[in-house]
Amino acid sequence: MKAPLVVLLAVGLTLTTTQISTASNIVNSKNASNINKPAKMKKYQWATELCENEAYYDASKISVQNIEDGFEIFKRLTQVNLPNYAPYTPKELRQLNSQSIGKLETDYLQLSTQVERLTTIPKQTNFDMSFFKKKLQQDITNEYQLNHLGLMAYLDIGQALKAAPKVCQEYLIPLNQSPEKLQAAWMSYTLEHIRQQEKIDNTDYRKNAMNRYRSEKAEDAVSYAKLGLVGYAWNNCLNSHYSKQELNPEQVNKAQQVFEKIVFKNTIKSKCEMP
Repeated sequence: MKAPLVVLLAVGLTLTTTQISTASNIVNSKNASNINKPAKMKKYQWATELCENEAYYDASKISVQNIEDGFEIFKRLTQVNLPNYAPYTPKELRQLNSQSIGKLETDYLQLSTQVERLTTIPKQTNFDMSFFKKKLQQDITNEYQLNHLGLMAYLDIGQALKAAPKVCQEYLIPLNQSPEKLQAAWMSYTLEHIRQQEKIDNTDYRKNAMNRYRSEKAEDAVSYAKLGLVGYAWNNCLNSHYSKQELNPEQVNKAQQVFEKIVFKNTIKSKCEMP
């Protein structure tokens, strides 16, 4: 039995850089004179890519779990969270079956449960950590939807077309047409991708891309045409569609800075290595 499509969560959340900046200014104003550590303050240590950090938090208002879960939320907002079972070679394409969809469904449900259990610090006047938790849940659902549609495009084109954004459907339609139209669509996409690369001054790309295209066509024209149209063209279109709903890394970084100022006040001390 095929795993059901999960309907995309439309939570309708927005966050502007101005809102994050305003929250940061308020936190700075409230905490500017709160440098000394009262007796109820506890030490917390954590590491980043280049730094070892330590700071103090008010254990009567915030728990260690709140802090660790907050850091996990921000980390997950800037990374891929689900495995991708899509095929990349003709052999993997031939071996693909509905079990991959079942695995993806299991991964999605397990991760969704894990994220649902993450705790958040108390809501502030201009900063609500639960917003970022909900945003992460939306991102994970989007990621599941993207991966699910990618697999369905190989296994059940009709269902994939029904569920996909209309702007992306053009890359799947040739898979239901004649072998000649399938090959023509693959060639067309290859040339389109070459032109996109040349626009950003990737001058060597045309030669390499055409050599790869001719090699793949000689080896297995049908399989590579499907992999090209679904695995790259279709997937890139879907990714572009869903990524519009994500926070960008700069927004996440600024929000995390506000989170740290709320939790640790002005007590953070860091020892960093030179990059």
